[in-house]
Amino acid sequence: MSDAGWRSRIRWVVVHPDRPQVLLVERAGRPALPETELSAEVWTADASATLPALEQRVGLDAVLLGCLSEDEDPSARVLAATLMAAPRNTATLPPGARWVGVGDPASVASLPDGQGALAAGVLDELAGRAAGATRAPWAAREWFQAAEGWLRSRLDQEGWTVTGRVGQLRVWELSCILRAPTVHGDVYLKATRDSPLFVNEAVVTRELAALFPDHVPAPLAVDAERRWMALADFGAELGWDAPVEAREDVLRAAAPRLVARCGELAASAVPATLVHGDLHLSNVARGRRGCVFFDWTDACVAHPFLDLLTFFQEDEEEVDDVLRDRLRDVYLAEWTRFESPDRLRRTWGLAEPLGALHHAVSYRSLVANLEPPIDAHMTRSTAWWLRKVLAGLRQQPNRR
Repeated sequence: MSDAGWRSRIRWVVVHPDRPQVLLVERAGRPALPETELSAEVWTADASATLPALEQRVGLDAVLLGCLSEDEDPSARVLAATLMAAPRNTATLPPGARWVGVGDPASVASLPDGQGALAAGVLDELAGRAAGATRAPWAAREWFQAAEGWLRSRLDQEGWTVTGRVGQLRVWELSCILRAPTVHGDVYLKATRDSPLFVNEAVVTRELAALFPDHVPAPLAVDAERRWMALADFGAELGWDAPVEAREDVLRAAAPRLVARCGELAASAVPATLVHGDLHLSNVARGRRGCVFFDWTDACVAHPFLDLLTFFQEDEEEVDDVLRDRLRDVYLAEWTRFESPDRLRRTWGLAEPLGALHHAVSYRSLVANLEPPIDAHMTRSTAWWLRKVLAGLRQQPNRR
């Protein structure tokens, strides 16, 4: 989808870093929550896209805590969202801005456009009068300071001293990513959500890097209990629009390194393997010795053909049939030690709808364990994959 003509209108609930207070500004002579507008449809998880406008509006260096609401209007090409943030410090506020807490209910009650109920709910949660949603750990005001402190301390121990400001890159339901400049280049802290079908990515990545050092990034530091890891920059992702040659390279590199001695799966001689679970070109980078695979939260042991499904997508659009067949054949060629090409194509036909079901179950589990508002892509994904299940079942395996 093109961003041409889109606007993103963001309402901010800025909470005090220490006290149960929210920030109000003056708009049209009345108190209101801060608002910003961007001339594009932004991803609300992209802190680097949204926070600069907030800082320009209220003069505070803030961290993004999460999204409270999000709504798209395709006909008007407008994204409306409410984001929650907290300043890193209590700098001087601009004229007309002030902190309002539980002792000043009149100002909150007089807020326009339903802002009063929103602000009051946040204040009740901050004051401990309401449990609130089961938010991600990074939605807590003290989380960023703790994560930054851990990152700086561990990098000092490794000789990667931080040389500047630690900033946020992504903050959403499933993960939070920070970036720190160091004497040896950028380092990223990734924290992931504890979810029933998520592995502990920090631990899995550390172990995989020991087995496949050329193709999985090795963490500089890991906190297994808090599901944190620090990774050195390993290059830019290939991305959804990577050329077909790059896709072929990734598939050739992935197949032989995923083989494990896990026995036969059903009638096929192809063994179960370590499966990435979300293998697409935005989770692959070009390393010095080949492809580097990251984002292992969906890792599992399963039939290896499951990892081929996500390669047949351009964002949420499928690739054309000619490219699809080309990529399929490149991948299947890596498994000819176990089956003939004809048997492999039939096995792929059998596995395809089951692989779609695997992803549908995964997204259903994720959505069921997240608090609203939930990213629009996440809410659509279960139905999208279920349609793929039905489409796959309508076709004969030996015709693939």
